[in-house]
Amino acid sequence: MWKARPRPTLAARLAAPETTADDLAAMRAANEAFIQALDANDAVAALAADDRFHAVAVHRCGDSAIEATIGRFTPVVRRLEHQRFASPAARHSVARHQQIIETCEQRDGPLAARRVDEAWCTLLREL
Repeated sequence: MWKARPRPTLAARLAAPETTADDLAAMRAANEAFIQALDANDAVAALAADDRFHAVAVHRCGDSAIEATIGRFTPVVRRLEHQRFASPAARHSVARHQQIIETCEQRDGPLAARRVDEAWCTLLREL
């Protein structure tokens, strides 16, 4: 599992300096949908919104190998994500998403990578 961790981090590092206004808008919209899903206690919708949020950086990084690798390991962590998003701990992801948006807006690849890594570490600690 730990070997998979750097892939989303690398995507964020590569994507942040290339982030567009449309990317930021998509990330904000996905985070808002995430909040609405949490408010409705809908873990499935929260997962979908979280996927949309993180897909922005994965797409923007432009590395098909990263995208393919993330696609392969996503099913492995899906149950854990569902458990997280069905719990009060999911609210912490809202602030993490906002921090990621802010670092992408600043085009700070290393900081965006650290923010994504922090999010993955909190999820992996629940294993």
